[in-house]
Amino acid sequence: MLEMEFKPKKKIDDKITINSLKTITEFEQYVMKLSHTRNLLEITTIHLSCTELEEVPNLDHFPNLQFLYLDNNQIKKIPELSYLPKLKCLDLENNCISKIENLENLKHLNHLDLSSNQIEYIEGLDDLVNLEFLTLSENKINRINGLNNLQSLKYLMLDCNEISKIENLKGLENLREITLDFNKFENINYSCYSESLERLYLQFNHIKEFTDLPYFPNLRVLYLNYNEISNISKLFSLKKLEILYLNHNRLKDISNLQNLVSLQELVLGDNNISDLSALKTLKKLRTLKTYNNPIKNNLELVK
Repeated sequence: MLEMEFKPKKKIDDKITINSLKTITEFEQYVMKLSHTRNLLEITTIHLSCTELEEVPNLDHFPNLQFLYLDNNQIKKIPELSYLPKLKCLDLENNCISKIENLENLKHLNHLDLSSNQIEYIEGLDDLVNLEFLTLSENKINRINGLNNLQSLKYLMLDCNEISKIENLKGLENLREITLDFNKFENINYSCYSESLERLYLQFNHIKEFTDLPYFPNLRVLYLNYNEISNISKLFSLKKLEILYLNHNRLKDISNLQNLVSLQELVLGDNNISDLSALKTLKKLRTLKTYNNPIKNNLELVK
């Protein structure tokens, strides 16, 4: 695989060194020089990270491009990229983009990173049927939607947004992981179903209760630490749960955890728990952390 690196003082190949690249003109001049010494059709990866670009340069000289890194720039708009039909990875992290657009022809796109931008709505993704990794962290999104056609999606990162409800996961039959840390959750309602979901991260929210738990029958990892939870009675149905983080909440009663027979790792630190006897039934439990609790009866784990 041939790669092009555009970074300060980074040698591109054995003939050309780019000290800085801050304008489209500089990039075009570089491509012109490169075309005299290299076959541009062989290039599959371009790095244009941290170059202060305000727009995406024309890349139609690279029709076989598969990996494009444009992170940490000042790009405001996603341009038309239909001339890159083989693109698999597009990284636009930490730019100034406010709208997801012009991606409909990227049928082979597998990895899309739009974190740390100014996006408010999830849209323009319907045609990305091969997308597996979607990162939209650190934006201004307040609702999960616009994902129903992404049947290949496995990993969805939505941490550091303004979301308050888990919803609209129908059709995501391959979804394995959702990250929703640092959002605006106060309550967890039964509003969605995902048979494939295995890992759910809801750390650092304001969750106080579970009106009902979404139906995640194959959930194996659940992070609920740094919330305001006092009642965990709704967790009893998570029979396949293996890892559970509940530290930094307001728990007193953990008797319902006795039903989580698959638990292997449990973190309960910084709560108000005094009785651990319910955990004696958890035969698979190997890691237990209970720091900063007024515990009256310790539980010895068989290592």
